[in-house]
Amino acid sequence: SWTKVPNAKNYRVQVSTSNTFSTVLIDRSGLTDSKFSPGTLNENTNYFWRVRAVNDSGSGSYSSVGTFKTTSFDTKPLETTLKRPAHTTTVY
Repeated sequence: SWTKVPNAKNYRVQVSTSNTFSTVLIDRSGLTDSKFSPGTLNENTNYFWRVRAVNDSGSGSYSSVGTFKTTSFDTKPLETTLKRPAHTTTVY
């Protein structure tokens, strides 16, 4: 998500695996909300994103570049540790 820009009619978001955006994987325009969900992405991958505001006079500059990393689809939870009752305790 990002901070809404005064006088913005909508926003354009780009997502890439390159911080220079030499290859743009997602390029969505016409977004009226200040948040975006990219949908299904590759696992264990670093992504970069940027956004700019648009109105009837044109487009603003792109924001600074943000980054996030997806996790593995096969990540298993850690071992569960029992707290209470203690091991070998008799419960009545």
